[in-house]
Order: sequence, then C-alpha cells, then structure tokens
Amino acid sequence: MSSGKPRIGIAGQLPPPWGGQNIAIASLWQELQRHSEVEAVFCPFRFTPAAGNVRRASFGKILELFRVRQRLRVVARPLPLDVLLFPVGGPQTVPLLRDLFLVPWARQVTRCLAVQFHAAGLADRLRRRPSALGKRVARLLGTADVAFIMAAANRTDPEVCGIRDIRIRPHQIPDNHPGTVARPRDPNLLLYVGHLGDEKGTPSLVEAMAQLPEHVHLDLVGEPIPPWSFEKFAKFAKKADVFHRVHFAGPQAPANLATFYQRASLFVFPSVAPYESFGLVLAEAMMWGLPVVSSDWRANREVLGPGPNWLYDPTDVKGLARALVGALQQKTEWEACGQANRRRYETTYRPGAGPTVIEDLVSLAKATKSGDSRK
Repeated sequence: MSSGKPRIGIAGQLPPPWGGQNIAIASLWQELQRHSEVEAVFCPFRFTPAAGNVRRASFGKILELFRVRQRLRVVARPLPLDVLLFPVGGPQTVPLLRDLFLVPWARQVTRCLAVQFHAAGLADRLRRRPSALGKRVARLLGTADVAFIMAAANRTDPEVCGIRDIRIRPHQIPDNHPGTVARPRDPNLLLYVGHLGDEKGTPSLVEAMAQLPEHVHLDLVGEPIPPWSFEKFAKFAKKADVFHRVHFAGPQAPANLATFYQRASLFVFPSVAPYESFGLVLAEAMMWGLPVVSSDWRANREVLGPGPNWLYDPTDVKGLARALVGALQQKTEWEACGQANRRRYETTYRPGAGPTVIEDLVSLAKATKSGDSRK
C-alpha cells in the first residue's frame, strides 16, 4: 500500500567505483532520505563495477539493462512515481545506447521525469558527429519535464533536447575542513584527484612534472581508465624520468581524501573530458582552501569563479607546464588564492548556499501529487 506521501525516485549507480557522478548520486540519495514528508525510493544501476568497465560494452551490461527495467517497474508499484530523477549517461556510444533503452521506461513509471546532466557533451556530440543514435536519444530526453545542470556552461545539452525547464543547481558538498589543517602543508606537493587517463589529462600532468624543479612532487589519487593501467603509468613516468616524484595513491573513498587535501599545497585539474560538467573535485579543493591550476575547459572557469587561480588553454600542448611553472613562481600568492577559493566554497558549494536538486524534486512531487488529488 502507498503511504499517501509524494513518491520520489532516484535512479543511478552508487560507489564504487569512486567517480563524480556516483558520488553525487549517493549524496542526493542521502539528502532525499532526510525528507520525512515524502516517500523516497531508489533504483540502482550496476553497469560499472570498476573504472576499467567505464563506457565499455559487455554482455553483463546488456543483462543489466533488463534488470534496471524490471527495477523501474518495481519502484513504480502500486502507483507511478510522482517524480523520478534520471542520470543522463553521456555522449559516448555505450551510454547513449543505455539511455536509448532506459529513458522510455523511466518516462512510463513517473508522472514527472527529471533528468540530470552530470555527464555533459551531448550537444557537442551532435554538432561534431551527428548520428541517428544521438538524435534519437536527444528526442527521448526531450520528453523530460525538467533538467538539472550544475553550471550555466552546460545549458546547451538540455537545450539541444528541447527541454524548457532548465535549472542550474551546483553540487553542494559537506564542509569537512576542520578549521585548521592537522599537519603542515608540504609547499612542494601537488595534488590531483580523479580518474587517471587521457581525457582527464593525467598523462600530460606526468609529462609536465619533467619541467618542474626536482623538489616538486605529485600525488595522483584515482584509478586508471582503459587503456591505461598502473603498470602503464609507471612505465610512462619512468620514461619521463619523474617516477620518483609521482606517487600513485590509487582510488580512495571520500573519507580518506582529507589526508591528501591537508598535506598538498596546490591542486591540479587538467581534465579535457568530453563529458566534464562540473568538476566536483574543484569544489573539494576550494573547500580545503587550495589554490588551483586548471584547464580552461567547459565549466571549469565558472566553477572556480573570479578567484586568482591559474587557468590555461588545454589546446596548447605546453599550456599545463607553463601554468604550473607560473604558479610555482608565485608561491607568495597561494595563501590569498586559497582563502578566496575557500570563500567561494562557503558562498556557493557549502550546504545551504542555495537551492538544491532535492528541494526542487520535493516541490515538484508535492505539486504533482496535489494536481492528481484535484482531478
């Protein structure tokens, strides 16, 4: 029996692996469960057990499509959901095929369909490589009632689908900064957090280390995505003669990241991923008061805001190395830059800084439920 409360569903994959979208979905699910005035239901995706399976087709993923379809049917019993939040897969072929199969089912089990473009790049895909698959998925996503994006730079994705109700809701992350750093920061330690691979710019970062002074070290926190592996990265770093200065820390749960953010003095984000939409780790770095060297890619400039960080043109093959050298030459500005970044986190990304996706979903669900009751 239904509780009579508005019913809100969230679909998606929880960690592991520890990727931005999975972490964001986990955070949204936790927040939704705190709203006692609604009935919260979750539809799990289990397409990617590890980072090595990202965007790769497999028989297991085909089976999971049918399992997810069945889960969607189950969560919609005995009545359709009032609102369902569905995560868009992204612009690559495998995620497009996933959405081609699942979006019609998501549409059927809910009165109000909300889609979240955490994975960006659909508009670029249609502009550069138009295909029947991409156009079909865009039309299906266009049946959604509302779209959530994390930054204004990503409006083109829901717009190309024809969605009119587009809401900008930056991720809000809990403030884990203790107020004072537990240990002195290493003034010569750089930090990167995220998947390791070409799209994330980490090979370029390892190469750029060769242009930096010998006393500068780098922590790489994350898991390689194909065709990269830790073994391949180790050989790559040895060839660049920087292996002794690069620490491959592997994937880390969010609770373990504080150690890395506390001891580093400069955060580096060289991503050029076609699906990059927000850069959750940028907000984390700002929470920890770190200055940032970042590619001027998609929404990165918008996420960082007007603070005095070091952005570079990712189409310039020497841009990252030059930006790092420039930042190291201006160490006296790091403290002020980090303080400015901390203030931006407090005003933009700390919980309570603005409306959230969950608050919108609750309002939508109540309005949908109320509309049904008047019929």
